[in-house]
Amino acid sequence: MVLGFLQADRTQMTPLTQALTLMIGVGLPALGAAALLRGRRRRPSGWTARQAELARATLEAEVLKLATNRGGKLTAAEVVIAHAVDEATAEVVLGSMAEEGRAEIELTDDGVIVYAFRGLADGSQKASAKGVLDA
Repeated sequence: MVLGFLQADRTQMTPLTQALTLMIGVGLPALGAAALLRGRRRRPSGWTARQAELARATLEAEVLKLATNRGGKLTAAEVVIAHAVDEATAEVVLGSMAEEGRAEIELTDDGVIVYAFRGLADGSQKASAKGVLDA
């Protein structure tokens, strides 16, 4: 666009017309391209944060499923073995679930931290459930 502007016959144009033509023909497209490039650079960090959030939510769901299959109690080592995550990640996820009140921390006699998930009913418990007023 700059080359087209430079090659154009500008003898009949006033300086104001030349400036406006340059702004419309070259400046506006350049500003639009810069805005698109800036938006494209920002997207990956937003997507990365969203991907991390989804990965954490998925791991939490898998932890709850594992806890259901293990009687409602888990250790970080069980999460590591079942889901191929490192121990630090397992401890962070289990710890945050405990902080949010979704699990309680218990200790064994040997000092192993066990996370107890209350309210995870297996099939036999659900079958014997009664109405609130019937209990």
